[in-house]
Amino acid sequence: MVLFNFVGASPFDSFQVADIGDINFNFCNLQKACEDIRNQYRKLISNACIPLTLGGDHTISYPILQAMKVSESMNSPSVSVG
Repeated sequence: MVLFNFVGASPFDSFQVADIGDINFNFCNLQKACEDIRNQYRKLISNACIPLTLGGDHTISYPILQAMKVSESMNSPSVSVG
């Protein structure tokens, strides 16, 4: 893959990278939205994926970190938090 950038970086040649798109969650119920985000990130992490999250409301950060912390306590091989 040819990327047109100033630093010459090509992450797709160096890493296995995938854009999984948006995380689906309930916009009308904050508690349910956080639960949905946590569950979807736990699923990603349980498959040995290291998530890189870009964009989104500040609300998404906490459930993502919670999912990563739970994963760390379950001895996930590729994720470390804190």
